[in-house]
Amino acid sequence: MKLSFKKKKVKDEQPSEDFRLLVKNNWLDRRIFALYQFGIQWMPIILMLTHWYGVWDYGNQPRPIVLDTEQNGNCVIWLYSLAYIYMPLAMLPATYFYKYCWMFRIPFIYFFGINAVRLYYQHWLITPEQLEGHHIIIILTIILYIYGFAKIACERGFKRS
Repeated sequence: MKLSFKKKKVKDEQPSEDFRLLVKNNWLDRRIFALYQFGIQWMPIILMLTHWYGVWDYGNQPRPIVLDTEQNGNCVIWLYSLAYIYMPLAMLPATYFYKYCWMFRIPFIYFFGINAVRLYYQHWLITPEQLEGHHIIIILTIILYIYGFAKIACERGFKRS
């Protein structure tokens, strides 16, 4: 029996001229990196602010979070680890790559603080006992932002003089 290693004839589909020009001028690469840079810069802040809203909402209407963890526990663990563990660990080195100032790294400090509170109380979901710890971390985060903006304002004010 003889084996044949002939190449199959595949219809050559050439990319369009517009696409070739975009790739040639690196426009497509720059747009992808711009989107990546935007996500690294602003998504942690958006996630932090939505978590603040969740803590505020839970604090104003304390109710037990009821989840049947036997049926959807894996989903809760997956979402939690994706949002509060993977994202900060994956994006923090990129902030050094883009040389962001320390104020864009504040959400990462917040995420690590929230994880510390959750580990201390040994519960994945927010509980009434955790509210005080969450509020303390939120207040410390706001103080860091106030300090950062005051420092920027003072530095710009002294440079104008």
